[in-house]
Amino acid sequence: ALTLFATHYFELTSLPEHYQGAVNVHVEASDYGDNLVFLHRVTQGAASKSFGLQVAKLAGVPLTVIQMAQHKLNELEQSPTAKKAKAKPAPQQVGLFNEPMVVEKVVEKTRMSEVETKLRTLDVDNLTPRAALQCLYELQSLLMTQSDNKADKTG
Repeated sequence: ALTLFATHYFELTSLPEHYQGAVNVHVEASDYGDNLVFLHRVTQGAASKSFGLQVAKLAGVPLTVIQMAQHKLNELEQSPTAKKAKAKPAPQQVGLFNEPMVVEKVVEKTRMSEVETKLRTLDVDNLTPRAALQCLYELQSLLMTQSDNKADKTG
Protein backbone atom coordinates (compact mmCIF):
# COMPACT_ATOMS: atom_id res chain seq x y z
CA ALA A 1 0.00 0.00 0.00
CA LEU A 2 1.22 3.46 -0.85
CA THR A 3 1.40 5.60 2.28
CA LEU A 4 2.01 9.33 2.61
CA PHE A 5 2.83 10.40 6.15
CA ALA A 6 3.18 14.05 7.06
CA THR A 7 2.96 16.04 10.23
CA HIS A 8 2.68 19.59 8.90
CA TYR A 9 1.46 19.46 5.33
CA PHE A 10 -2.20 20.15 5.90
CA GLU A 11 -3.08 20.17 2.21
CA LEU A 12 -2.79 16.39 2.34
CA THR A 13 -6.02 16.37 4.33
CA SER A 14 -7.99 17.06 1.13
CA LEU A 15 -6.72 13.98 -0.73
CA PRO A 16 -9.70 11.77 0.21
CA GLU A 17 -11.97 14.26 -1.57
CA HIS A 18 -10.07 13.76 -4.82
CA TYR A 19 -8.79 10.18 -4.79
CA GLN A 20 -10.80 7.04 -4.24
CA GLY A 21 -9.15 4.88 -1.61
CA ALA A 22 -7.29 7.78 0.04
CA VAL A 23 -7.92 8.01 3.77
CA ASN A 24 -6.95 10.69 6.26
CA VAL A 25 -6.41 9.71 9.89
CA HIS A 26 -4.55 11.08 12.87
CA VAL A 27 -3.37 9.80 16.23
CA GLU A 28 -5.21 11.56 19.03
CA ALA A 29 -3.11 13.57 21.47
CA SER A 30 -3.85 16.03 24.24
CA ASP A 31 -2.09 18.72 26.25
CA TYR A 32 -1.64 17.92 29.90
CA GLY A 33 0.06 20.91 31.45
CA ASP A 34 3.32 21.33 29.54
CA ASN A 35 3.27 17.72 28.42
CA LEU A 36 1.88 15.98 25.39
CA VAL A 37 -0.12 12.84 26.04
CA PHE A 38 -0.69 10.40 23.19
CA LEU A 39 -4.10 8.79 23.59
CA HIS A 40 -3.23 5.79 21.39
CA ARG A 41 -6.37 6.16 19.30
CA VAL A 42 -6.40 6.50 15.53
CA THR A 43 -9.26 8.75 14.47
CA GLN A 44 -10.69 9.70 11.09
CA GLY A 45 -9.86 13.17 9.75
CA ALA A 46 -7.15 15.73 10.36
CA ALA A 47 -5.83 16.71 13.76
CA SER A 48 -7.33 19.92 15.10
CA LYS A 49 -4.06 21.20 16.53
CA SER A 50 -0.33 21.01 15.86
CA PHE A 51 1.92 19.67 18.60
CA GLY A 52 5.21 20.47 16.86
CA LEU A 53 7.04 21.96 19.83
CA GLN A 54 5.88 19.22 22.20
CA VAL A 55 7.00 16.53 19.74
CA ALA A 56 10.37 18.29 19.36
CA LYS A 57 10.74 18.13 23.14
CA LEU A 58 9.91 14.41 23.15
CA ALA A 59 12.41 13.86 20.32
CA GLY A 60 15.19 15.29 22.46
CA VAL A 61 15.64 18.64 20.73
CA PRO A 62 17.68 20.81 23.14
CA LEU A 63 15.53 22.91 25.47
CA THR A 64 17.19 26.15 24.32
CA VAL A 65 16.12 25.43 20.73
CA ILE A 66 12.55 24.71 21.84
CA GLN A 67 12.48 27.90 23.93
CA MET A 68 13.72 29.96 20.96
CA ALA A 69 11.09 28.34 18.73
CA GLN A 70 8.36 29.08 21.30
CA HIS A 71 9.53 32.69 21.53
CA LYS A 72 9.49 33.03 17.72
CA LEU A 73 6.04 31.42 17.56
CA ASN A 74 4.74 33.88 20.16
CA GLU A 75 6.19 36.80 18.16
CA LEU A 76 4.62 35.55 14.96
CA GLU A 77 1.23 35.01 16.60
CA GLN A 78 1.30 38.57 18.01
CA SER A 79 2.43 40.23 14.79
CA PRO A 80 -0.02 42.48 12.92
CA THR A 81 0.20 40.12 9.96
CA ALA A 82 -0.92 37.18 12.10
CA LYS A 83 -3.80 39.20 13.55
CA LYS A 84 -4.94 40.14 10.02
CA ALA A 85 -4.62 36.53 8.92
CA LYS A 86 -6.92 35.41 11.73
CA ALA A 87 -9.54 37.85 10.46
CA LYS A 88 -9.57 36.41 6.93
CA PRO A 89 -9.07 32.91 5.54
CA ALA A 90 -5.45 31.95 5.04
CA PRO A 91 -4.27 31.49 1.47
CA GLN A 92 -3.76 27.90 0.51
CA GLN A 93 -0.35 26.43 0.98
CA VAL A 94 1.57 25.87 -2.25
CA GLY A 95 0.02 22.74 -3.61
CA LEU A 96 1.87 19.48 -3.62
CA PHE A 97 -1.00 17.99 -5.59
CA ASN A 98 -2.02 20.90 -7.83
CA GLU A 99 -0.96 18.92 -10.87
CA PRO A 100 -3.72 16.32 -11.32
CA MET A 101 -1.44 13.43 -12.18
CA VAL A 102 1.06 13.77 -9.31
CA VAL A 103 -0.33 10.91 -7.20
CA GLU A 104 -0.55 8.67 -10.25
CA LYS A 105 3.07 9.52 -11.11
CA VAL A 106 4.17 8.67 -7.57
CA VAL A 107 2.35 5.33 -7.75
CA GLU A 108 3.80 4.63 -11.20
CA LYS A 109 7.34 5.42 -10.03
CA THR A 110 6.84 3.16 -7.02
CA ARG A 111 5.74 0.29 -9.25
CA MET A 112 8.59 0.91 -11.68
CA SER A 113 10.91 0.97 -8.70
CA GLU A 114 9.56 -2.45 -7.67
CA VAL A 115 10.19 -3.78 -11.19
CA GLU A 116 13.67 -2.24 -11.30
CA THR A 117 14.56 -3.62 -7.87
CA LYS A 118 13.38 -7.07 -8.87
CA LEU A 119 15.37 -6.95 -12.13
CA ARG A 120 18.53 -5.56 -10.51
CA THR A 121 18.61 -8.24 -7.82
CA LEU A 122 17.80 -11.09 -10.17
CA ASP A 123 20.62 -13.60 -10.63
CA VAL A 124 19.85 -14.35 -14.29
CA ASP A 125 22.75 -16.78 -14.72
CA ASN A 126 21.47 -19.08 -12.00
CA LEU A 127 17.74 -19.10 -12.73
CA THR A 128 16.02 -22.30 -13.68
CA PRO A 129 13.66 -22.03 -16.64
CA ARG A 130 10.71 -22.44 -14.27
CA ALA A 131 11.98 -19.68 -11.93
CA ALA A 132 12.60 -17.40 -14.93
CA LEU A 133 9.05 -17.95 -16.14
CA GLN A 134 7.67 -17.26 -12.65
CA CYS A 135 9.71 -14.06 -12.48
CA LEU A 136 8.30 -12.93 -15.84
CA TYR A 137 4.76 -13.52 -14.55
CA GLU A 138 5.49 -11.46 -11.41
CA LEU A 139 6.99 -8.58 -13.41
CA GLN A 140 4.07 -8.63 -15.82
CA SER A 141 1.63 -8.63 -12.91
CA LEU A 142 3.28 -5.54 -11.42
CA LEU A 143 3.04 -3.73 -14.75
CA MET A 144 -0.54 -4.88 -15.42
CA THR A 145 -1.65 -3.62 -12.02
CA GLN A 146 -0.15 -0.27 -12.98
CA SER A 147 -2.01 -0.28 -16.32
CA ASP A 148 -5.29 -1.27 -14.65
CA ASN A 149 -4.96 1.61 -12.19
CA LYS A 150 -4.37 4.06 -15.04
CA ALA A 151 -7.42 2.74 -16.89
CA ASP A 152 -9.56 3.08 -13.75
CA LYS A 153 -8.53 6.72 -13.35
CA THR A 154 -9.17 7.67 -16.98
CA GLY A 155 -12.14 5.44 -17.81
